[in-house]
This record gives sequence, structure tokens and C-alpha cells, in this order.
Amino acid sequence: MVRQSIVLGLVLSVAPILAGCPASNQSKELTQEDAKTTAPVEAHEHEHGPHDGEIVELGEYHGEVVLENDRKVTLYVLDGAVKNAVPLAETTATLVLKNGAESTKFDLKAVPLEGETDGKSSRFQSEGPLPETVKNGHDIAGDVTLTVAGKATTGAVGHAH
Repeated sequence: MVRQSIVLGLVLSVAPILAGCPASNQSKELTQEDAKTTAPVEAHEHEHGPHDGEIVELGEYHGEVVLENDRKVTLYVLDGAVKNAVPLAETTATLVLKNGAESTKFDLKAVPLEGETDGKSSRFQSEGPLPETVKNGHDIAGDVTLTVAGKATTGAVGHAH
């Protein structure tokens, strides 16, 4: 009885292996049509906005951070499609610029675009220039906070590499 159980156990454990082996060679030689080219992980483009700035997710809005020629930083508030300006009332914005362990806070003042009225603005700008260590918009790294009607949303700006 024990011998029959051992034999039955061996047969049952080998059967799935034998059943999974095909009788003929079903492999296929790959061609160029089968090949897919993908970019390496490090090679990617970052999304830029209508002012060629860096895009930041800010809740239901997007922000576009731009380093101007006078070295001031401008935040444009854009819609979800990152195409159109969204003028907002009762809004403040800040940028906390990070450089290693140091952080510098910049209050961004409302500077309404032409046609933006009734205390609404989609553009916010620093009063003074950013430090000389920031050579271009890609050097801006930190956090942008947009506060609309008392509700704050923060998004990270800058490259992780």
C-alpha cells in the first residue's frame, strides 16, 4: 500500500511537467517588426508650458514656473490642460527655493495679465531676483505653494537628476 502511494505520488508530480512540454518546437524567430524601441529611463523630456517654463501640479490647477531675464521668478496659473491662464481671486503664492540644506522663501505677488480684472490674477512674481546660483529655469528646485480662498496646495518644482 505504501509502495503504491509513493508510485502514485511520483506519477502525479511528474505528470504536469510532461504535459507542459510541447511535442514540437513552437518558438518563433523575431524580426524587426517584432522589435519595439523605447527610450532609456534617463532620457525623457519634461513638460513645458506656454511660456517654456517648468510645470508644477497644484491640485486642480497647474503652475508654470519661469525664470525671467531680470532673474525674477514668475508663476503662471494654468488649467488642467496646461494651455490657458486661470485668473484667481483671493490667491497668494510662494516659492521655497532649496539649495542643499538651505531654503529661501520668496513671496510671489499678483501681477495681473492684461484683461484680468476684479482682483483676479493668473500671474504671480517675485519682487527681487533669485540668487546667482540659479543660472536658468532648470536650476529652480523647491516647492511652490498656491493658496486660493484659504486652501493651500503645494507642488514640487525642479528636476530630481
